[in-house]
Amino acid sequence: LSPMGYNYIIMELAGGMEFESHPEINAAVEEAFIKGANGEWPLFPHKEAGMGKTVPKALVKEFVDFCRVYGIEVVPEIQSLGHVQFMTLAHPEIGEWPDEAEEVKVDERTADIPPNKFYAHCYCPSNPKSYEILFDLIDEIAEVFGPCEYLHLGHDEVYEIGVCPICKHKDPA
Repeated sequence: LSPMGYNYIIMELAGGMEFESHPEINAAVEEAFIKGANGEWPLFPHKEAGMGKTVPKALVKEFVDFCRVYGIEVVPEIQSLGHVQFMTLAHPEIGEWPDEAEEVKVDERTADIPPNKFYAHCYCPSNPKSYEILFDLIDEIAEVFGPCEYLHLGHDEVYEIGVCPICKHKDPA
């Protein structure tokens, strides 16, 4: 890629990289890949990350270092706010879950897997535990990818926000 002028790669991590601070995330993601493939659970989004396994941090670091030798920076992407099923599966208490009695309207026109009642697509932005977990993961990413100029935080396709008991009376903005 380097001779063709490429100088950046964005690597989406989701739950695909080993997280020592939260091994329960990796365990939940691996279980979801297996049970989704077997039809026991709905298919897990971003199943391509790690190809269904947790990639050891040392291997990710080796890849990052290899790319740098050829002048290519690897920008880590950790999904946040939306696309965080890897976090909410292991920590449903941070999920942006609507009350069971309420029907939440969801825009399903996108090509992405729409949220469902099995995997919370977003974390609650008003729950401090959401950020404790996210910042732990970011610290580990910085350790593996550092020094790096950029960190991609996602924040796209936030399907459900302001629907959990903490947020439902707040303006989603």
